[in-house]
Amino acid sequence: MKFQHVLGIPLIFIFSASCHLAGKHEKELAGSFEEKVKETGKIEWIDSLATAGKIPMGDTAVFRFRLRNTAETALYIAQINTSCSCLETGTLPAVILPGKTDSVRIYLYTNRTITGTFHKTVRVRLKSGEQQTLRCEAEITGHKKTTGSY
Repeated sequence: MKFQHVLGIPLIFIFSASCHLAGKHEKELAGSFEEKVKETGKIEWIDSLATAGKIPMGDTAVFRFRLRNTAETALYIAQINTSCSCLETGTLPAVILPGKTDSVRIYLYTNRTITGTFHKTVRVRLKSGEQQTLRCEAEITGHKKTTGSY
């Protein structure tokens, strides 16, 4: 097997050494990003209760919870859990920069629930471990539309 040489060094050695260094550099960049996202401050929830009023069965309601980063570093939303399959999260503001205000949107799909008074919770967990429970309320009116025969 013949190897090409660059300045008397086999080309295969140069390639493997550069790949090793690139991998090391990528790990350093990932580590520095993680350090920048570390949380040392608090998040201020402007809204912790959202009320949609009366919603006809079959419609979709949007609950919006505003939050402000009062820390000097970026905050990271790690996870959002809902108490019902009729609730889904929208696009998340995964990172909230210092001093910025953003919102978490939760969608209520009324065709996945029943009519009547609606009280559900949403739990938001930050990377720092801090958690906030948010409440969604609505009055679902009308009848569930059915298809087919029973």
